[in-house]
Amino acid sequence: MTINPADTSGADSVWTDGTIEVYLDAGTYMVSETDTLPSNTVKVTADENNGNNAADKEVAIAEEGSGTADFYNRETLGSISIDKKGKVDGVESDLMGAEFGLYRDEACEDPITSGTTDNQGDLTFGRLTYDTYYVKEIEAPNGYIKDDKVYKVELTAENAEQTVTSVNLFNNANIKLQKKVLDIDSDSSVDVDQSNYQIFEKRFTLQRKTSGGSWDNPETVEENLSLGQDGTISRILPAYDGDGNVYTYRFVENLPEGWHGAGETLPDASGSRFLYSKEFTLENNIGNGSSEAVLIEMENWRNGSIDLTKKFWDAGSGGMAVNNSEDL
Repeated sequence: MTINPADTSGADSVWTDGTIEVYLDAGTYMVSETDTLPSNTVKVTADENNGNNAADKEVAIAEEGSGTADFYNRETLGSISIDKKGKVDGVESDLMGAEFGLYRDEACEDPITSGTTDNQGDLTFGRLTYDTYYVKEIEAPNGYIKDDKVYKVELTAENAEQTVTSVNLFNNANIKLQKKVLDIDSDSSVDVDQSNYQIFEKRFTLQRKTSGGSWDNPETVEENLSLGQDGTISRILPAYDGDGNVYTYRFVENLPEGWHGAGETLPDASGSRFLYSKEFTLENNIGNGSSEAVLIEMENWRNGSIDLTKKFWDAGSGGMAVNNSEDL
């Protein structure tokens, strides 16, 4: 006899928990599961599991007794898990709130579903048939750069569970201004240190502009900046504005009296002279650590001085002689 658990039209009792009860005469029976299975389901073989499988079962039923035959199937379904990380100051950690879409096509125009990573940076698209899928980030958490990569994932019987690891870079990068001065004795450039850093107190301004902006009217990020005792100024700055445009930065130094630098401006109406650093952008340094800070160097030198001593010479019968007792 053949019993179809999905057919509820007969007298046999079919239960929703995957069991069926059949009344039989006492005897020994061979029970087999047919090859007609629900979609995306296969039999578990004895090679896969020696105890819990779908192999034929011999069941002996005594008078007023009962017997049980268990058959095990497994779904041919897979899953795609997202492992989301955020990178800040060179360190990666779990990132919550990144929205991803699951698509049928590489252009990501035929969506299947979407979801958002939890507080451990995890998201799973489950119960997927074996096929080729595409995963793409839809929206990144606030302050992070969206990952625009399209991830192709192939689910097969051999690789039914796949993981996509995606990293968002925080829209910040470390920078460091190093102030240098020309050392006359060695004729070389040396770092400003604790012996002279106070000369440059509140002498620096940090400016920026976008691709459509102009240095004729830049945005002031910070002003009246002072050097630390090691002659540096360190900052963490965004690489992009809110519309995705790259910022270009520069430092401006209001030169102290008696100090100069290559390319300094002529004195303005107040007598101030200015020196500009090289321009720099940060789109290739997002997420860098402080040890990988973008380095900007500016160099100064001082006005020189000459000591002149005028000597008096005496003329006598023996010729000219220096009068060391009298300077002019």
